[in-house]
Amino acid sequence: MQIYSILGSLYEDDSAPAFALFKFVQSLTAAIAFFYSQKLFLEWQLLILVISSLFGTIGFFQVEWKARRTANEGYVPISS
Repeated sequence: MQIYSILGSLYEDDSAPAFALFKFVQSLTAAIAFFYSQKLFLEWQLLILVISSLFGTIGFFQVEWKARRTANEGYVPISS
């Protein structure tokens, strides 16, 4: 997965909080999807998937651009 290499390079010195937050959000969204999968029809589930995929793609590119900017400017720790 590309996101792991971006997180590792973006937060080299303090990557544990970044990976923990990523795994938390990933687990939370999986739990939410598991809950609504029994309540909604397939068409609505697919609509939610498409919309969240679009937001995920936009978010990925924002992180990628931030990683490139950070690489060009130098490393800034999370705590600052």
